[in-house]
Amino acid sequence: LDENENINFYPNPTDGLLMIENAKQQELSIYNAMGTLISNTMILNNNFKLDLSKLAEGNYMLVSHKNGVVTGKEMIVRN
Repeated sequence: LDENENINFYPNPTDGLLMIENAKQQELSIYNAMGTLISNTMILNNNFKLDLSKLAEGNYMLVSHKNGVVTGKEMIVRN
C-alpha cells in the first residue's frame, strides 16, 4: 500500500462517526483485523461522514482506491 497524506479521517479512535476529508471520487473499503471486507463505499463529495456505530470494537483498515492508487490506514473503533 502506498502512503498518501491527502486523505484524512478523524477521530481515531472513533466511537462511531468518522469524518473523512479530501476523499472526493474515491472508493473506500473497510476491512476487519481478519482481512474480511466489512464495507465498500464510493465517496462523491470531498468531505464525508461515515457511520461506524454498528461495528464491533477493534482495529480496522480503511483502504482508499483512486486512479489505480491504493492507500491503507489503520483505524480503531471503540464503543
